[in-house]
Amino acid sequence: MNTLYPLVFFGIPTQETLSKELMDRVNIERAKVYFGNTKGSLGALVLGLILADVLLYVFDVSHTAMLLWSCVMLCLGVCVYVYETRVIQKGFCPQKLAHQVFVRLLIGFAIAWVWGFFAELMPNNSMIGYTLSFVAMSTFISIGMLSFSVLPMQYYLYCLGAIVPLEIKLCYNFFVYGDSLYLILAAIFLLCQVVLLKRALTNSHTAIRAIILNEKLKDEIQKYTEAQEHIEFLAYHDSLTRVWNRHYIETYLESLVTQYDNSKKRFGVILIDINRFKPINDTYGHHYGDDLLVQFSQNLQSHLPHNSLLGRLGGDEFIVVCEEIESFQMLERYTLELKKALDTTYTTKDIALKNSASVGCALFPLDAENLDKLLHIADERMYTDKRVDHLLKN
Repeated sequence: MNTLYPLVFFGIPTQETLSKELMDRVNIERAKVYFGNTKGSLGALVLGLILADVLLYVFDVSHTAMLLWSCVMLCLGVCVYVYETRVIQKGFCPQKLAHQVFVRLLIGFAIAWVWGFFAELMPNNSMIGYTLSFVAMSTFISIGMLSFSVLPMQYYLYCLGAIVPLEIKLCYNFFVYGDSLYLILAAIFLLCQVVLLKRALTNSHTAIRAIILNEKLKDEIQKYTEAQEHIEFLAYHDSLTRVWNRHYIETYLESLVTQYDNSKKRFGVILIDINRFKPINDTYGHHYGDDLLVQFSQNLQSHLPHNSLLGRLGGDEFIVVCEEIESFQMLERYTLELKKALDTTYTTKDIALKNSASVGCALFPLDAENLDKLLHIADERMYTDKRVDHLLKN
């Protein structure tokens, strides 16, 4: 894995500095592009085979040799199609990515090598045949460069596979026949291929940079989205307890009052105040008080009635909004259940604090048809409950 990875994913511009996580994502995208041209690759190979066979037929090449060569090429093309399809179905992951791409590169090299033997089928004394062979090789490589520009390693393998057999054949003919034209053709073809390869690498850097920029843009969009979500969260949630804040609760209650004319649905509010919270802050400090508020809100959240929401009005005062309440008796039952659940011991920084809460409720529109008055009634009942608790304790 460590050896294959830099080999198969060679080509990232040196001026690009990427983190490991971003590098993995960029290379996965490169692999997706590389494997994403499956049908196009097979189609181009079949079309190239047809044109090559026509050319071989014109030069009166043995039909047996043509058929054998074409069958090998076609089988390799099918292998590419099957392998790419299987990899795409299974998906890409950084751990297997280098191996998946390496196998595909090897199959591509085999196709290029067999394609390069096209020159071996040409008559030995045909300069036109060799020139057309080079045109065929170059066209094959150019198509590969267009399809696989995100992986420069494919360029090198295609060049080696397709051009080397032709260069060997031309050099062999030069030594056998002593005709310097073969050597001139070999030099021209090699020079043209170097120029083509250099141009391809430039295009490759451009394609890879586009992928890098796209991934960086995704990161920026993600950061912006998270920032927006965080801002929205802070706008409507209490920063300490993470429950709804006063602004959201008041807006929500106003919407329920506005909707009542159409829905006729009653709703109730339960005001909750932590008993003896100030002495805890004064005795142990605000850090203990904050920790108690967090634990208290979590306990309250876990005992909320169905179809209700929790908010913090400020300090140690909370509110529960209960929708679709059928009667005051139901709301009162919910209120007493919450009061009982909140009468418990909280462990704050290794200090056990026995605590309870005072509660008061009001039902809209039975207790009041005005929101301010509704909250005032609930507040009065909460302080009545607090005075009763104080008398019982004393």
